[in-house]
Amino acid sequence: MRASFPRLVYRLGNLLASVNSPMRARMAKTHGGDYGLAMAIVAGLVALAIAILIRFSRERRGEPMSAL
Repeated sequence: MRASFPRLVYRLGNLLASVNSPMRARMAKTHGGDYGLAMAIVAGLVALAIAILIRFSRERRGEPMSAL
């Protein structure tokens, strides 16, 4: 199990990237071929999603890990 989890996460990341790449290409096409803008939009959305996940996580500053 310990060796399988990183491999699973790696493969899921590849799956997500395979879906994301054509989406970025379509976004670039609609914005006049500006691929950098499409990548910035995707990176911004991912950063926003991570910030939301962190904000609503159960861990709080100063609490011991055993309290969770």
